[in-house]
Amino acid sequence: MNHSPFENWIFDDELEPGEAKQLNAHLHDCPACKAIKTADQEAKHLMRSAAIASPETGFTDRWLLFARHQEEKAQKKQVAILFSIFITLAVISTIILITASHQQGIEVVYFLQSSLIDLQQWFQRLIITLNSYRFVLSVLPFRVPAIVWLFLAGNLGFWALIWALSIWKFPSIRKVLA
Repeated sequence: MNHSPFENWIFDDELEPGEAKQLNAHLHDCPACKAIKTADQEAKHLMRSAAIASPETGFTDRWLLFARHQEEKAQKKQVAILFSIFITLAVISTIILITASHQQGIEVVYFLQSSLIDLQQWFQRLIITLNSYRFVLSVLPFRVPAIVWLFLAGNLGFWALIWALSIWKFPSIRKVLA
């Protein structure tokens, strides 16, 4: 007897009506699958009726202390990594400056200086761009008619609904997301 779809359906709580009828008919004829279904129902009943264990006294305090300790360790590790990167760059720069001739050392310094200036200019442009966006966003809501905002909100809501329905309708996507 072919048990392939039924073995999966036994554990699925959300079956289509046709699948449920086929499963019930198969369970009536197949004692092995019926035993699996009965065992599954008993296991679910035991899980639902099991007493909820309460944590030991002081568990929350110990857990918070442990979490704080882990966070401190992570911060110390980040500081150590940043410090080692800084020291490595300082050592490499020093070696380059010492080993290079006087003229080459000056060229390296000029190169590093021009790179830092370029980086500074890039950050300045970024800040100017972000400030202009902030200005546009502070002025824009008062300049655009309400009907346009309603259209944009409705459009966004429509696409959010399509997305939610696609997750709800396709169980394989829901299992991947869970």
